[in-house]
Parts: sequence; structure tokens; C-alpha cells
Amino acid sequence: MREWKRIFTQRRLCLGLLLILLLNGVCFIREQASQCYGLDLSLPSTSVSSEYVSQTNTVSQAGVDAYAAYTRYLQRLDQAKGEPVSQRIDTLEQELGQLEDALTVNPSMNLYDLTLDYIAVHNVLLQARYLQDYPTFLEDIQTSKDNLLSFSIFHDTASFSGRNILKTASDFEALNDVTLTMEANGAVEAFIHAPLTDYLMVVLSFLLVVSFLEERKQGLWSLIHATPQGRLLLTLCRALALLGGCVLCVLLLYGETWMLSMYVYGGAGNLGRAVQSIEVLGKLPTLFTVGQFLLHYVLLRIATMYLVSLLLWLLLSWMPHGKFAFLVAAGIMCLEYALYTFLPVQSPLNPLKYWNLFTYISLSDLYTEYLNINVFGYPWGIRMISELALLPLCVLFLVACIMTQCLQKPYHQRD
Repeated sequence: MREWKRIFTQRRLCLGLLLILLLNGVCFIREQASQCYGLDLSLPSTSVSSEYVSQTNTVSQAGVDAYAAYTRYLQRLDQAKGEPVSQRIDTLEQELGQLEDALTVNPSMNLYDLTLDYIAVHNVLLQARYLQDYPTFLEDIQTSKDNLLSFSIFHDTASFSGRNILKTASDFEALNDVTLTMEANGAVEAFIHAPLTDYLMVVLSFLLVVSFLEERKQGLWSLIHATPQGRLLLTLCRALALLGGCVLCVLLLYGETWMLSMYVYGGAGNLGRAVQSIEVLGKLPTLFTVGQFLLHYVLLRIATMYLVSLLLWLLLSWMPHGKFAFLVAAGIMCLEYALYTFLPVQSPLNPLKYWNLFTYISLSDLYTEYLNINVFGYPWGIRMISELALLPLCVLFLVACIMTQCLQKPYHQRD
């Protein structure tokens, strides 16, 4: 318990956590505003307004407040949810046409309000069309299976291509009976698409691990290494402290992001609706409610932060010279990022792209895209591989950290 107290009461860690939370909150709110709160702000191409519309026929930042448009969108969404599903799109299309005429043919003095109404109805209509077209999307996958297998190049179901076609159809077949619900999805979309929060998680991992190396800076490494409880017991205590720190940091960091997204977007709607009701998660072939998905996502975030922290701990403790260890760790992170970002999907080296540390750091990509890769001629979903590999990797790195701490001698002792 003394070690836990020493770690979690360090001024550097506490101050770093506060600064990271402040930075995350400010940048998250600014990011939502810069993305126009997820709205499509395009207007009719023949709009006569020069005060509110730029030359690219999109709403000018100086003319229309994006948050005012989002507030109007929420109001129109509430009306659409009360309309019969069969009539919803017809009603929205008719209303959109009337607003377009009002903006382009016979503009009136209340052009600003008409602009907000047009943006609101246009975005609600896009969402309604997605919900209406989703069953067709699922049917097209099954139809594509039959069509592709009719070609000689894909006809062999013992090849990777044939197996991949069958697996894709089988995965999405489980969604045939899913019921989608119209709700405001902005909070969930913003929560899972927060790259700065993901990278700040790595910074917190670094701050946690650095607190384990204080005895080296203070010249106490030899003394602690020689004590009966200075190796295995201390290492196990630190491993548990690291896990506890990861849980705390994820709950604080991602909890802040979730609370801010709820505040900015006016709530998350019904958490019991199917996660496929959110368009960015429409390619997730697993039956989840939104609430179940969020819980699953946070638990995986804790596991991924623990994995990253164990890797950093291993690298920084394995190399006795601190500055060199930091450079090596930074080099590995840069290499992993480059492979993850710049390797094309169809590259023969794509295992280096997906079996990658940044696959876990940028976790949302596993749920917004559907991808199978070739593993000895069999298609495996990259999401399934990543989830299944997470626990063994954590155990592997934990064992490596324990062995390093127990067997490595202080660097100034040759024997």
C-alpha cells in the first residue's frame, strides 16, 4: 500500500493528469465546433444569399451559428420520431422541397431561420434514409455473395476469396432482424471519434510508468534490488498499481469525454437501441445495444491502456540508461504509427498495419470498418483478432516485465 500511495500521490502524476484533463476538455469542445457538430451544412446550389452562404454554397461560419443549426436539428428530430415510419421520409422530402423553394425562388426576410430549418430537415432526412436503406444494405450483401460466387475467379470456396465472401455474408446475416431507431447520435459518434483523447491516454501511460523508475534517479536501485521484497513482490505490487492506474485514468479521461459529448449534443438518446442505428457503426456485424457497446468499448480501453503501459514499462526498465530508453520507445511508437497510417490496405505487409500498437490506440477503427485478412488461407476479422489477442499480449508483456525486474541487475554492477 505504501508503494501505491507513493505512485498516486506524486506531484508530477497528479499535475500531469489535471493538465491532460483540461487540455482534453478544451480541445474536445473546440473540435466539435470545428466539425459543425456532425451536421452537413450544405445549401441549395442556387441559393441567392450572399450574407449566409459562401462561394462553395456552404454555410459561412460568419453567417450561421453551427450550434444553432444543431439545436434546430434536435427539434426537428423530435418531431420526426413521432411521425409514422412509412410517412417520415415523404414528409421530410416535401418539407425540404418547400424550404429549398423558399431559399432559392422566393427568398424572404427571415432567410436566416429558413437556412437553419433547411439544414435541420436535410440532416434528419439523411438519417431517415440511412435507417430505411439499411435492410437493403444487408440484402445486397447476400445478393453479392451469390453473384460473386458465380464468377470462376471466386467460385472456389476453398480459397481465401471464396471463404471471405461466405464469411462476410454469414456475419451480416445475424443482423437481418435488427430494428433500428431514430435518435440523436452525435454524443456517441463524438465519443468514439476522439483521437486526441486516445493519444493523451498514451501520455498518461508514460507518466504512470515513469513513476516506477524513481529509485534509479535517486540512486536507490541497488538497495531495493538487494532487499528480500525488492524484486518479485515489489514488481507484482507495481503491476497491480499499474492496472489500478489504468482503470482510474480511463474512467477519468474517457468519462470526461463522454460527459462533455452528452453536454454538447444534448444527451445520447435511448441506450437500449441497436448500435447499428448509428450510421458510423452500421458495419459492425455484432448485435449490441448502444449501452452494451459503450461498456464493451470502455473495458477494452482499460485493457489497451494496460497493454501500452506494460510495453512502455518493459522498454524503459530493460534499458538501464533513461534517455536512450526514451528515444527507443519514441522510435518504436513512431514506426508503429507510420506502418498503421501509411501502409495501404492491400499491401502484402498489411499484417504490420493491423497487428500494430496503434490498432489498439485508435480502437474505434475496429468498429467502424469491416475487414477480414488472410490468415493461412482463412479470413479472420481484424476486430476479432485484435480482441482475442489483447489478453495474451497483456499476459506476455506482464511476464516479461516481471522477469526483467527480477533478473536485471543495476547497470553499474558488472556481475
